[in-house]
Amino acid sequence: MRALILTALVGLLLGAGTASATPVGSLDLSGPRSLPPRLAEAVAALKRNQPEAARSLAREVLREEPNSVFAHEVLAVAGLMTRQWKEAETALLEAVRIDPRRLSARVLLGQLYLQTGEPEKAETHLREALQISRGAAVVRRTLAEALLAGGRPREALAELEQSARAGPRKDPETVYLMASAYHELGRLPEAERQLDEVLTARPDHPAALLLQGLVKLELRKLVQAEPLLRQVTLKDPESDWGRLGWAVLQRVKGDASSSRSILERLTKERPRWPLAQFQLGQTLLALGDREAALRAFERAEQASADPGVARVRVGEALLSAGDIPGALSRARSAMDSATAAGLARQLLIRAHAAQGRLDQAEVELKTRTRDADPRAALDLGNLYLRMNRPREAIDQFRKVSRLQPGATEPFVGLALAHAALGEKTEALAAAARVVKDHNGSADSQAFLGSIHERLRQPREAARIYRQVLDRDPTHLEAGRALAHLHMRENRRGEARRLLEDLARAHPGSAAPAVDLANLHLQAGRTRDAIAAYREALTRGGDDPLVLNNLAYLLGREPGARREALGLAERAYRLAPGSTSVADTFGWLLFLNGEAAAAEGVLVKAAGGDPKNPEIRYHLGAVLASLGKSNQAKRELEQALRSPGFAGADEARRILESLR
Repeated sequence: MRALILTALVGLLLGAGTASATPVGSLDLSGPRSLPPRLAEAVAALKRNQPEAARSLAREVLREEPNSVFAHEVLAVAGLMTRQWKEAETALLEAVRIDPRRLSARVLLGQLYLQTGEPEKAETHLREALQISRGAAVVRRTLAEALLAGGRPREALAELEQSARAGPRKDPETVYLMASAYHELGRLPEAERQLDEVLTARPDHPAALLLQGLVKLELRKLVQAEPLLRQVTLKDPESDWGRLGWAVLQRVKGDASSSRSILERLTKERPRWPLAQFQLGQTLLALGDREAALRAFERAEQASADPGVARVRVGEALLSAGDIPGALSRARSAMDSATAAGLARQLLIRAHAAQGRLDQAEVELKTRTRDADPRAALDLGNLYLRMNRPREAIDQFRKVSRLQPGATEPFVGLALAHAALGEKTEALAAAARVVKDHNGSADSQAFLGSIHERLRQPREAARIYRQVLDRDPTHLEAGRALAHLHMRENRRGEARRLLEDLARAHPGSAAPAVDLANLHLQAGRTRDAIAAYREALTRGGDDPLVLNNLAYLLGREPGARREALGLAERAYRLAPGSTSVADTFGWLLFLNGEAAAAEGVLVKAAGGDPKNPEIRYHLGAVLASLGKSNQAKRELEQALRSPGFAGADEARRILESLR
């Protein structure tokens, strides 16, 4: 708020803030260039951060000139600086009564109502300001703030795009608000890119540092999130932003109790701050206090600018914690939201997938969405692709094309569905449409290459990937796809060189390192694979599958099993619904002498994937060690019924010992 007020003060000295003003690229919040001595002295006092002196001088002027708009504005700014909201409001309303086209007074009223939590009133005055000066980029930016505060992130984004076009460049505050809108809409990769831009221009922007830290956490980029959160904390540890950053950092480091104490104090002071309430909910989940977490999440939803998106975000947190019914409930409650319906459908699909019930996801998508909704049809088509039902997927994608003739997304789906059916002509025609719609971009060409690959045309796919790399040698997807082709053809040296080049070109991406790990495993180089997985973690944060795979490899070495258990536990916290992750964690608990704890984890894993022989073998071994012979026999016998089970010899040995 202080930055906004000081911006207004600078403007107050520069020119006329009425309809006659002609601002260029920024708002002209000004009074006459030649001020009477007492008003000039009042403005100087404001610039010296002496609002009481400015207030006294403005009142003196108003006793003699009650219709001095500029004096009313000075009095209002003094009130804003000292949080005397009523005094500021009265002065600004008087200013616009005297001069209804006073641009500066309208904008200051907008800023005032934002501070007092009245975004609708702020919007009214800011729209009046736009009628006075349509080219004022900062007016649109402040209007976007009001729309965000009022729970309308899509409209805010539209205003911000207008603001960016009106100015000579996108200033950091506009870009930060764009990132906030993307975050509210659940569009995390776009928010991440915008925040990178803000922090390049202003590395010490506290709100951007914190938001980027939280976005990185949501994207599971823990290694990148930690220094951002630490920087917020060090910059201003007593501020609300600094305290929130410190609380999240403590939770990330494993001290959820300290995190809870900080967040409970912060939310008591600012009960309507949804971000703090949401983080408190996540911390309480980490502590296992589900009921308290749900209460915090409910407060976050109630205070959120977009309750629908907030419910989806809560659902995602619950799904990550293994609470599938809670995730489904949140997804269903957001299905009718104009802004969150798409996110809710995706959450619904992920939650049902975690239960192995994609058929139920299909039922809900068909019964809970309108026939004329193209986004719902697109989601259903993609679900059918996932369920290996390409013919039904084609029907949905064609429906999207009828509803949205210019859309590209259905042609992506059509290309994939026709390729799955082996329909070469149709698949390549749809892929060509994607390339045309994207003006032959490298990404679209790489997609075309992937369709050739699906159609079992590896030479044509490789030719296209090479063309993309000739245009852009660092293109990540084309490079990885070509490396995978080389790996399948046992051209491991070429694949390795290509992936190493990509890893150097994309230091923030874990994907090339993961590919290198898989390449090393294919060649039997376990030590190199472990090193590559470690590198992937430093690049991409806590990806549960990377953690799981690294833990599995380290668990083969008795001296590394304690470290392996720590990694497996981190993976399990992030993806408790994954049976492979649960199996690794449970087995490593057993290998580290914690058989009782291992039993509970492995029982859950076996329930999620009852036909997996390795999980049944692991559970049988644990039960045998606990003296539960009959249960152990059943599990081991079930594992041995699977032909080709790699652990059959050890399973038979344990089974024989129980007879």
